[in-house]
Amino acid sequence: MTAELTKPDTKAKVVRKDLQHTTLLIGATFAGSIVVALYVFAVCTLNQQHKDSNSVDRAVYMAARSLSEITASHPTIGRVGLIDSAPPQELSYAERKRRPRVIGLNSLYATLRVDMLIAQKLNSPALIDLCARDLKIAKQLEAELTRRMFSAVEQTPVQDPSMAEQPERVARQLTGTDNEAEASDTDHNEDDSILQEVSRLLSDDVKGRSPNLVDVRLTLGSVEPGRLSTQTFAPLEDSNKEFVKDGMYRSGIPVPMPNGQTITFLGQPRTTRIIEPSWFKAGSHGTAPWAVQLEAIYERTKEKGTKEKVTKTACAVVGGEPVYPKSSAFVVNFPQGKPNQFENLSDILNYKNWTGQGEWQQVVGTEVPGKGSLAPPMEAISGGLSPGSALAHAMYDWLKQMGPLVEPANFEKMMHQSFAKAIKTASIDSATNQANSCLTVDTGSREYALLNQTNPDGPGQLALSHCFSIRDQRTMSNKIPPASSLPLVVDANGKCVLAGKDKFDKELLRDFLSAVYETNLAALESLETSKQMINRAKASLKELDQKMYFERQELTSVSARMHRIRTQMPFDPENSSKATGPLKPKDSENLRQYNLAKDRLEALKELLINDKEQRDRYRKLNETARLVSLNANKVGITTFDLCTH
Repeated sequence: MTAELTKPDTKAKVVRKDLQHTTLLIGATFAGSIVVALYVFAVCTLNQQHKDSNSVDRAVYMAARSLSEITASHPTIGRVGLIDSAPPQELSYAERKRRPRVIGLNSLYATLRVDMLIAQKLNSPALIDLCARDLKIAKQLEAELTRRMFSAVEQTPVQDPSMAEQPERVARQLTGTDNEAEASDTDHNEDDSILQEVSRLLSDDVKGRSPNLVDVRLTLGSVEPGRLSTQTFAPLEDSNKEFVKDGMYRSGIPVPMPNGQTITFLGQPRTTRIIEPSWFKAGSHGTAPWAVQLEAIYERTKEKGTKEKVTKTACAVVGGEPVYPKSSAFVVNFPQGKPNQFENLSDILNYKNWTGQGEWQQVVGTEVPGKGSLAPPMEAISGGLSPGSALAHAMYDWLKQMGPLVEPANFEKMMHQSFAKAIKTASIDSATNQANSCLTVDTGSREYALLNQTNPDGPGQLALSHCFSIRDQRTMSNKIPPASSLPLVVDANGKCVLAGKDKFDKELLRDFLSAVYETNLAALESLETSKQMINRAKASLKELDQKMYFERQELTSVSARMHRIRTQMPFDPENSSKATGPLKPKDSENLRQYNLAKDRLEALKELLINDKEQRDRYRKLNETARLVSLNANKVGITTFDLCTH
């Protein structure tokens, strides 16, 4: 009776427990799903924000790198930019000519300051005037560089209409036949807007996903003074000045010049890098801007359709390693002997009693003496030049090429250092070791004089007497003949024998001298042949480099044309079979032009591959000819020494 009554109650309890467990399991699953969804949403949001931040950092870094490539030029100074830049040594001569050295503003101002200090120490009016002229030009170049940089970050960059009106001049510049090609390349490097490139990069990065990019702003400026080093060394005499720290100029602080003006050095890290936005100061502040701030404004849609704008900010500073020029020497010689009035270079520089003046000329083409020529200078120099002024101009040009590492105090000591005394004439002991034979070009003049001009007191008798005379008259008193290339030895029996032999071997002597002479001639022929091969290889390399340059230009043009056609077509021309319906006449024409451009693109790629292989062969030929030239030169010197010592 009891068991029957409790059985239904037990079943009801089991059912209730199952319902509780099921409800608990469903609730836990639902709560876990919510937690997982929130976690995924948070991770996606963080990744999205991190990706947006990375995109902004990449974009501002690209903008800073682009700013470092903007330059301004002047014939007196050359190309000037924010940082130093030199073409790689492995480039060919033609490529290095198209990419000349760029001097940074810091290096330029440091060089001019060193030159001004030297001019002040030497008290040279000519040097002082030249330094003042170049400082004025440097200020103008910095202002022009600033204008171009601000133009490059505007919505619509400033365009120069002269190039659009003269398409034939563009062709001359590409071929290198335009004398103004170098200047034009510099003058028009502002045509590409950095703002447009940055906007394109950020737009491509968010294409097809949220958030949307609505605005991009670039602001140029600088960094707080003292935050970054200039990497520009100051003279030792300025080590304790307030504008110098650790031997280098401080950034953002006015530095006095000897003529009363001031200059300001830019902060320059070793590489272009991202900086904290709090370091950035908008505006030029009297110098060219060397930092850039990017503000990217995104718009994302929130719940219930509301929109939210988010601003991402990043800053970068332009940087680069300083490039110092190669060491060089300034040579002054006196072919007619040193004038007695001068004991050092400073005496020539400051001499007042010159009796004549000359006109200043400039080398055009290559070196002089050589294939180059002299012409009036590009920049007119008023009046004639005294020798002291000419020395000042030449020395100033050399100082500009030496860069900012010249110490003014050491240079002043050098200018006041006395000229070295002339080397004394050789003593009799050294004169006795002169050789009495050598390998020379036989013109037949001596035989002609001996055979046909032997009349009394004639040139033939004079030549005959010279054949048996000792040239150095200083040895006549000692009657010591010069050393022989094949000395003869008198043995104990009074016989004249060759050194190391027991007799005089005439055949051995003839064979030896003939072999040496023929070897020397062969070395000279090999040397001349190798020089011709080197010249031909260099000329061929120059022509091939120019040909490859045009092919690369055409390759870029064809690629751009294909991209433009591809964007205008409603389908992918690489897979035209997926086009729906018959093609329109315009699409058919675009497809035909695309295929022609594609064929030309492949042909250009093949040409460039073949040209590269040919260039490698020319370089190998040039290297082999150079080795042949070195070996032939060594053989020629050795065989010559065998007959002279």
